[in-house]
Amino acid sequence: MLFDIDGTLLQQPARIHAAAIERASREVYGIDIVASVRGAHEFDGLTSPMLARKLLARAGLSEEKRLALWVSWREAMIEAYLDLEVTVPTQPALPGAAEALQLLFDQGFSAALLTGNFQRIAIAKLRSANVWDTRLDLSQGAFADDSEDREVLGRIARGRADKASLSPLVIVGDTPRDISCARAAGARAVAVTTGAFSAEHLVNADAVAPSLLAAVQSLIEFEELRLPRDVVTNTES
Repeated sequence: MLFDIDGTLLQQPARIHAAAIERASREVYGIDIVASVRGAHEFDGLTSPMLARKLLARAGLSEEKRLALWVSWREAMIEAYLDLEVTVPTQPALPGAAEALQLLFDQGFSAALLTGNFQRIAIAKLRSANVWDTRLDLSQGAFADDSEDREVLGRIARGRADKASLSPLVIVGDTPRDISCARAAGARAVAVTTGAFSAEHLVNADAVAPSLLAAVQSLIEFEELRLPRDVVTNTES
């Protein structure tokens, strides 16, 4: 199983994430942008670099200039986040997230991350929220380091899973883009309504659950993860 982070394991992105994007853009490109990472459905589910790309383009930065300094921007964004983390509030975990991972591992499942965050930021977020688990396989899944396109991340994750003979593959997230990512990977899509989208917005998933713990509790009951195309009921105790 591959898990999204923002809105799935943790609450939706906090101001620290936007501040890191803004600071890196100012330091590397000399451009002031406003990165609103919450409340704008057009941005929900975007990877960090794709969000920055769109905002920088709106600010008038050419694609040629963006790409010329992109590696520097990525490193500046990561360093800005880790620096701000010391003083700025970070994202808390969603209720039951740590318990869901524990249950999954206790049942013998493998799990990794498929997220639009850079890997170092992803780990930092989970550690800060007390959700990081060393059993999350960093050789699997995919991060924004691999691509700025979430659907490409899905295909990368599929390739890594195939090499490790891990199948079937289930991708769990909270946005329609997570569902598209799963489809691109040829994986099952499980959506949770813990982010900005309701079950009605996530109807194209193979299953929809009200929480990560409810999703995991239901998933482990399906033989070989053959999910029905319906809404998973809340099985939390």
